[in-house]
Amino acid sequence: MTRGGGNDDRAGSSSMSFPFREVSGSSWQNGISVYDETRIIEWPWNSHGIFHRRAGTMQRRDSFPTTRSDEAADQGADGESGLRMNGPLSWLHGLAALLDASTCRYRGEGVSLDVGLRTVVRLWAAQRAENRAVYWIGNGGSAALVSHLSQDLLNTCGVRSLTFNDPALITCMANDYGYRDVFQRPLRTLARERDVLVAISSSGMSDNVVGAAEAALEMGLEVMTLSAFSERNRLHALPATLAFHTPTEQYGHAELTHGALLHAAIDCLHRAPVA
Repeated sequence: MTRGGGNDDRAGSSSMSFPFREVSGSSWQNGISVYDETRIIEWPWNSHGIFHRRAGTMQRRDSFPTTRSDEAADQGADGESGLRMNGPLSWLHGLAALLDASTCRYRGEGVSLDVGLRTVVRLWAAQRAENRAVYWIGNGGSAALVSHLSQDLLNTCGVRSLTFNDPALITCMANDYGYRDVFQRPLRTLARERDVLVAISSSGMSDNVVGAAEAALEMGLEVMTLSAFSERNRLHALPATLAFHTPTEQYGHAELTHGALLHAAIDCLHRAPVA
């Protein structure tokens, strides 16, 4: 669908169970973008719509109906209600909907998000009980995220949890072997069979993250991946133990959704292991 409402190559034939809505060009500026098997599907923010998979199809979900308070809060300084679609509350509504829209595979089979997160808790509990390690990798915003989550897992749950984010280590690996190996080289030295690697990449296309995940699989580690953008991205395509995917192409939504999912698992393990 084009911004003016006409069809383009992305619209094509579709199994969608709803009609595309015609929207003005401005409403696509901060639209939600969700990937299905072959194309990007977008929806304007002012509908608070989000697509999610049910029984192999993509359906639109209106989780957050617009309220008068939403409209007032999202108006710009000039008071024009047309700006509401680009307001911060609409952005947050989209974030909340993406938590429900995220999907999980466990050893190649699709499972519910609840089952996937409970499996994460059990896996980390086993690492703690058997004194094995959890390693975390990511670039940019995902690097900041893994530093935060790694120290939470270590501090609150007593799990051996490590990142490779030390500047001296990263620059040494990049200088001597190339940036693609900044995670893979130290992982091959430190990790042992049945340790866990948590690999996070919003695009799922980062060479250094994908390469380290491939190395971890070769070494017999349990690998968890979290990605967004296209569901066909390289990281999500790996035969990981657990693979989470968030259907958005916005970095902020991807990073915060990944963080929320992993915080949920860490907090549950902190309170009590899941039976």
